[in-house]
Amino acid sequence: MFRIVSGNPTLVWCPVDYSSGGDTLYVGQLVKSTGDGVAPLGQASGAYDTSAKANVFGVVVGTNNINPTFNTTYKADYITSVSSQAALAARSFFGPEGGWGKAEPMAMVQVALIDPSTIIQGSLFGTTYGVAPTIVDETTGDATGLTVTYTAGTADATTVADNATLYGVTGANAGVYRICTSANNSASTCAIAFPQDIAIGDTFKIIGVRPCGLTKIQTDSESTFIDVDQALTTNYWGVTVVGIDLSVAGKETINFRFNTAHFNARG
Repeated sequence: MFRIVSGNPTLVWCPVDYSSGGDTLYVGQLVKSTGDGVAPLGQASGAYDTSAKANVFGVVVGTNNINPTFNTTYKADYITSVSSQAALAARSFFGPEGGWGKAEPMAMVQVALIDPSTIIQGSLFGTTYGVAPTIVDETTGDATGLTVTYTAGTADATTVADNATLYGVTGANAGVYRICTSANNSASTCAIAFPQDIAIGDTFKIIGVRPCGLTKIQTDSESTFIDVDQALTTNYWGVTVVGIDLSVAGKETINFRFNTAHFNARG
């Protein structure tokens, strides 16, 4: 999921969009303003999302359900939009803040607004929520410390040159990060050597984001995590990474901010 780690965001209450037949939103999800309220930001379409031209709005931080509903897949509370008078009358809710009436029965979420300076922490998973990035085994060894070689296709995705991170999991370079300069899925190289020789049997993570600076990312279709199993050659968001933590399997994260293009009125 996503959470804001820097800044003091404005909190607003918004209806859950129903224009496409209803939607479910989760606490920790990235959303856009659209239709009848807010909906999942979704995946980027085109380079820097130039096809869909979605505008980043915020992160869901709460719902107006009196009785919380918990989703075991996303490990988060959720709320589902309703439309009919009967469905509205059947809801157990509390009144939101702001201009909405306290007796407003709509399904609503509280959203922490995002702007270009907001720093967000996002989880890194492979294709499916909760699936940790793949660990690969060194098959050749390299006394120069410049190349990690592994069985073709075993990393999460073919990396984009200068848009990936090599991280030592076991061996003499455990805990060391390097920017990956290559674009393949069998041997990953870096321009600055690992400080120790790379030995056969050492293990590494090869993650398709930079540890710092401008990088491309892709979210899942529900915009609940950063999907490291994406090629990032056609569809991606543009972000600036300010921190990375790959130390714990299943809890890999980056801290980042969205680039300003994703806040312009592009539709």
